[in-house]
Amino acid sequence: MRPRYDPRLFIGLTTSRTVQSKLEACQAEVRKHLFNWHFIPPTNFHITLHFIGEVSESQIPEIDRAMNRLGSQMPPFTLEWNSVDFFGEPDNARVLFVGADPCPELTELTTRIADIIPTRRARKEFHPHITLAKARKQMEPDTKVMNANMLRRLREHNRIGPEPVQIEFSTVHREFMLMETVWVGRVVSYEVRQRYSLEGGGANSGGY
Repeated sequence: MRPRYDPRLFIGLTTSRTVQSKLEACQAEVRKHLFNWHFIPPTNFHITLHFIGEVSESQIPEIDRAMNRLGSQMPPFTLEWNSVDFFGEPDNARVLFVGADPCPELTELTTRIADIIPTRRARKEFHPHITLAKARKQMEPDTKVMNANMLRRLREHNRIGPEPVQIEFSTVHREFMLMETVWVGRVVSYEVRQRYSLEGGGANSGGY
């Protein structure tokens, strides 16, 4: 991996310790039945709204000003988290996540962010999710088949072991963040660089 000299940035949302505990409990149940997957440390749980990539320090003040202006125009919102799923099909799944219902206010926010900070990545329909685990690239064929069977069971029956995999909570978001991916050796963390208050009015009710 080549050294990164410019900050690697994204716009995101952080999670409270209460939410981290709920997600960690969900991880503990799934971990019993999936093998050779990397489970995300609770302190790294977050929601990515828009990936920016490597940006020079000289460009960050402009991003900061634009996000401050946007925050003053957009309202707080509530997310309802109620599903555990994965991207792709069971045979090639790479990411296991907790998903939330669509939220018009968040969809509008992510659309506006993408308009302000365009990137080379093709824009995809936004689905709020928090990554719980990622499949490792190297996996024995028998392990891959076993994991696929477990994931198929999860999607079809909402269970991966004898008990249902259930998760249901809400989060209220009154701010969003400019965040940086920081590598120390092979260990990654996500640090908040700036916070932007959502002050546009029309807040939803709800709680952590």
